[in-house]
Amino acid sequence: MNSFELFVIILFWMSWCVLHSAMISLSVTSYLKRRLGESFKYYRLFFNVTSLLTLIPLYLVSLNMKGELIFSWSGGLRVLQLTVFACSLLFFILGAKHYDLANFLGFSQITSGKNNAVMSESGKLDTSGILGITRHPWYLGGLMLIWSSHQDLYTTKFWINIVLSGYFIIGTLLEERKLRCELGQSYIDYSRQVSMLFPFKWLQTKLSHR
Repeated sequence: MNSFELFVIILFWMSWCVLHSAMISLSVTSYLKRRLGESFKYYRLFFNVTSLLTLIPLYLVSLNMKGELIFSWSGGLRVLQLTVFACSLLFFILGAKHYDLANFLGFSQITSGKNNAVMSESGKLDTSGILGITRHPWYLGGLMLIWSSHQDLYTTKFWINIVLSGYFIIGTLLEERKLRCELGQSYIDYSRQVSMLFPFKWLQTKLSHR
């Protein structure tokens, strides 16, 4: 794989990330909500379908593009890789217990007509369980997953991971903006107690109590 091919595939990944983030941004969703009115209830489902249909071919093409080997989880690092991978799955599983999956997929918006930034079943702030450790367990799980899902890290995978890491961080910040607008002071107070991604505040609390 030459430098031009690497540049093109990375450009496509960046374009996908920008499109995905823009479609769910507060400015775009607020505009569409005003313009579409009641039909806006279908937007979340449309967003998910569009994201998936554009992601699949990009992912399949990327699988055949490797480049040079720059890092390998080998020896004792293999244990660390598997630990990080297992933790990423745990964050997804524990997060799913607190999120309304029908809301996440866009089905509950169609049936109820409500579009909340909060993904809990009640539509209210939930700070229990894993959400008392990190405010965004799925974004954290995604970050950990992309860096631990393959034993060998090739040039293409490395740069795709860099792009996706930026996407997860930007996506988290966009989500934060929507949640602060919707929940106000209660979310601000929550963010002071619980870390946005990596649970530094939770660890600090645990260590201070020893």
